[in-house]
Amino acid sequence: MHRPLLLAALLAGCGAVVEDARWFPDHHRYGDPELRGLARAAEAAGAEWVVTTEKDHARIAGRIFWPMPTAAVGVALSVSDSGTGGFRDFIARSIAGGNAPA
Repeated sequence: MHRPLLLAALLAGCGAVVEDARWFPDHHRYGDPELRGLARAAEAAGAEWVVTTEKDHARIAGRIFWPMPTAAVGVALSVSDSGTGGFRDFIARSIAGGNAPA
């Protein structure tokens, strides 16, 4: 996630108590020993859940046994286009090769 602290803030805003957080670079290639270490750390901390982004969840699900449930938090984008200079114009300029702001 480009701004991982937003994920922690989102979870806290939903009432979750974030006891520990580990951040990895975007497109990180998780090794099985690394995942087992994360699972051991979560278990030792008494974690009830391991929460990650959908993208990372797809990379780690089924690779190792997690001693607690894992959950994925999705990211959604909603665009409201108010007319000239809006998102649709940006996309049209990008497709045309002129993606500089208007």
